[in-house]
Amino acid sequence: MVTRKLEYKGGFQSSEVGLIPSDWKVVKLKEIAERLKAGGTPLRTVKGYWNGNIPFVKIEDITSVEKYLTRTASTISEEGLRNSSAWLVPPKSILLSMYASIGEVAINKVQVATNQAILAIIPKKEVDVEYLYYCLKYHAKRLHSFIVQTTQKNVNKGITENLLVPVPPLAEQRKIAFVLSKIQQAIQQQDKIIEATKNLKKSLMQKLFTEGTRGEEQKETEIGLMPKSWKVLSLSEIVEKTAIIDPRKNPEIIFKYIDVSSISREYLIINEYKEYKGRDAPSRARKAVKEGDIIFATVRPSLKRIAIIPESFDGEICSTAFCVIRCKKDVALPEFVFYYILTDGFVKRVSELQKGTNYPAVTDSDVLAQKIPLPKISEQQQIVESLSMVDRKMLAEERRKVVLQQLFKTTLNKLMTGEIRVKDIDLGVINVS
Repeated sequence: MVTRKLEYKGGFQSSEVGLIPSDWKVVKLKEIAERLKAGGTPLRTVKGYWNGNIPFVKIEDITSVEKYLTRTASTISEEGLRNSSAWLVPPKSILLSMYASIGEVAINKVQVATNQAILAIIPKKEVDVEYLYYCLKYHAKRLHSFIVQTTQKNVNKGITENLLVPVPPLAEQRKIAFVLSKIQQAIQQQDKIIEATKNLKKSLMQKLFTEGTRGEEQKETEIGLMPKSWKVLSLSEIVEKTAIIDPRKNPEIIFKYIDVSSISREYLIINEYKEYKGRDAPSRARKAVKEGDIIFATVRPSLKRIAIIPESFDGEICSTAFCVIRCKKDVALPEFVFYYILTDGFVKRVSELQKGTNYPAVTDSDVLAQKIPLPKISEQQQIVESLSMVDRKMLAEERRKVVLQQLFKTTLNKLMTGEIRVKDIDLGVINVS
């Protein structure tokens, strides 16, 4: 294909995809593919359709991997393959979603077949498959302007194969892919560190809530093993009463409203809220909260939408879909109770009491009736300090991951536009991770 070029200072040219280096070219996706073909789903009447040994790629398989696809949730048989438009896609091909999650890409490390929502691309020799993966990760978003909305949003093969992409010289392609893969590997390493830290916290909670910190002899209780000196009390015995209010009685007051969707299940904090005037208050905005209160979502409790109210939400209002747990400070530390009610055992006991199918929930009374182990305040503090230390490490690792993700996004943009050139860099001495 012929691309109109206008030379700019610094060796750049204008192109259909924007300014790019003058030694790059812009081509249609089909022009750099040995083969480019969508798959298909066999008729369900074919015997043994799902019982084969051929990995069968669907959209969810692509969206569930970071880069490389090595396994799939479904498989088909040889007979199923023969009775469909699916085909065997060789390893090291690009798989691109044309439905739903449009533009999502992966590289298959094993031979696969695909359904009709997946376009498989076998690159020509002059195109590095790793570069093409990152190139499409950046440029495939332009497919969104061609989306067709039927029963499911999609783009067709004709549109996708004509997607324009920039192609640097092969050596530069490989260097671009190398740099981006190193950052991606660092992100994946962070994921492993974060997962290991989560597992450490879970193990530490189990140990601390059953053995304590002082090497005491243990006793068996209705909620499991715990140190002999600890008490077993219901939450109702260690909490203060909380107020039900009606903000509509103060129509001009402005308040922050915390509903179930306000809680980050990953970080167990309030990460969003809405502001209302009293006269516009939602019908569920009825529970006043104070700093140090624990809010426990009674709707689908197994989802663990639990948080401690920080100073910034002192005096605000939460939904009646929360049980508000306000600890008697001379009996129980809020942080100790918070950590305990996060345990799988506590959540399981509460979840077993839920009622309803479309809107499964428990009552405040169900939550407050639950038993918890309770050591003296001094030991509660020791346990809180130990678990808080792990939380701080986890937060630091999460922040490092965010920094790496931003680095990847910025570097991808600068490399795919040629703003950063790597063609003359000796990558043998680079260590991105």
